[in-house]
Amino acid sequence: MQLCCHANSGSAEDYRSIGHNRKNTGEFVYVDKDRPSEYWNTEYYKNIRKQFLEGKAPKECRACYKEEASGYRSKRQWENEEWSEKISFKDVLDRVKPDGTAPFDIKYIDMKFGNKCDLACLMCNPADSSKWIPDYNKLMDSDVSQDTKNEIHWRKGEGKLNWYKMDSVFWKDLEDKLDKVENLYIIGGEPTINSEFKSFLEMCVKTGHSERINLRFNTNGQTTANELKPLYRRFKTALIHLSMDGVGAYNDLIRYPSTWEDYLQKLDYWNTMPDNVKVTIDCTVSVLNVFHIPDLIKWKLQSPYKNINKFPENQGLIGLHFLHSPDVLSITVLPPELKQKVIKKYSEFFKWIEANTNVDLQKYKKLESLISFMNSKDNSKHWERTKEYLDKLDSIRQTSWKSVLLDYDKA
Repeated sequence: MQLCCHANSGSAEDYRSIGHNRKNTGEFVYVDKDRPSEYWNTEYYKNIRKQFLEGKAPKECRACYKEEASGYRSKRQWENEEWSEKISFKDVLDRVKPDGTAPFDIKYIDMKFGNKCDLACLMCNPADSSKWIPDYNKLMDSDVSQDTKNEIHWRKGEGKLNWYKMDSVFWKDLEDKLDKVENLYIIGGEPTINSEFKSFLEMCVKTGHSERINLRFNTNGQTTANELKPLYRRFKTALIHLSMDGVGAYNDLIRYPSTWEDYLQKLDYWNTMPDNVKVTIDCTVSVLNVFHIPDLIKWKLQSPYKNINKFPENQGLIGLHFLHSPDVLSITVLPPELKQKVIKKYSEFFKWIEANTNVDLQKYKKLESLISFMNSKDNSKHWERTKEYLDKLDSIRQTSWKSVLLDYDKA
């Protein structure tokens, strides 16, 4: 049971555990065997609420605060803005006691449906993709540096919890509270390949609650099941975050083992959703695509998929999220000379946008915040490990990052 899907990101130590609810004995709370309602007011959760009441920034939230410092509109900020239009923060705060105790009256749930996935994206890990496990084992058995092994270390079994199986105590708790829930956010792994994803949506529909619930989920876009579309239509709204990190060879390298040709065929499915459904392209910014993102945006603007990221969503461009882990793939590791090349490319791209589109860059700050985030820290000491990491994965996957990421040719 985790505080937030971002709560374990960007932490300097024990980052995979930060944000996980703990019983007063120190044990983690697991939703496959523990009732969330019984552990809503652990000392751990109460302490986090108390810090917020006192105007402090809990360490569990450092990822959002770090992004905000670079000018990026973080999850914390846009969630607060969205909820400010739906509920009274004063009413919520009035129900929280000074020690952080709060009633179990949940309106928003985000759920991770395990790590079952049909892709092994280059920047991912076994905790979020079951398909990554064979390559992870080969990588750990290789002569890759110990520092890199320490950074990507995966506690065996992490992410594989099958709490979402329909006999879990979690569902009994949730069904009792579903009449209060307004927003659902589901991630994986890949949610759409789990039968429980469909079963849960059907539960929401059959109980009549879907009509006032805003559904949101992430997908890699590979599953185009026709039986899911009618379910999406039954929700008040549905926001689908479609992962895309590059076109052509960039897709094939990053979103391994998918192919761009196959993905293009599937985009027709995502471009023809019911009227209550919005589909947005979400891109993870890393060393793998930071030079390519302007070309990805140009492709989006010139593509026939006009219902994906439909204006004014992200000004008709794409959503961007900064990679925090592994460090070797973060854009903060780029050497100074490469960072200058990035800045130059984006400066030229800003001019292209102004000359060729109606996009208001004052309302789309993500590219500027990308530059700020890149320059927020000099981690170039890890650059050699970055290349080593990519070389090792090349040998495992029979890929060639150097033939795709040409901007790093002489770096």
